[in-house]
Amino acid sequence: MFGFRAVAVITILLILLDSGRVLCHTKGLRSPWPPSEQYPENSTRGGLMELQFMLWVKFVGSLRHSAFGRAVNKAFPSRALTVDKNPSAGDFTTIQAAVDSLPLINLVRVVIKVNAGTYTEKVRISPMRAFVTIQGEGAGKTVVQWGDTAETLGPTGQPIGTFNSATFAVNAPYFTAKNITFKVK
Repeated sequence: MFGFRAVAVITILLILLDSGRVLCHTKGLRSPWPPSEQYPENSTRGGLMELQFMLWVKFVGSLRHSAFGRAVNKAFPSRALTVDKNPSAGDFTTIQAAVDSLPLINLVRVVIKVNAGTYTEKVRISPMRAFVTIQGEGAGKTVVQWGDTAETLGPTGQPIGTFNSATFAVNAPYFTAKNITFKVK
């Protein structure tokens, strides 16, 4: 009985003395500072995502890590998706649904073929979804439109501003668009 109590007391003391260290699978990825101190006050969400991604890159060693080795051929498509208003004619009915189907960190060229038609939707391509090509069937045949302006009221009742009024917002590197028209209706 005495042995059990001694082991329990020693275990509790060790836990209390060593509670400041992170002992888990993150291996020190967690910042020692509270979230309010680790990021600048005026950071954007995209900037924070990029900062977190670069912390991850630093953790894995460098951009030469095997996780980045799959994207050998970025010039030619390794994957193609089709968007058509008719569900039986394509993989997706909206461009945003096709973009959302890509992995959060995309490392290979993806061509999203958009069949002829007018697509009334707001499209956003996040910063980590690189190497995306949007290809229409012709500038007069494939149109993406949306009606926001800087004065459009957002969900909070405040104007959304110029930055959030974009019909087609691309924040990712290596984006290409061809044979397609983007317009504000």
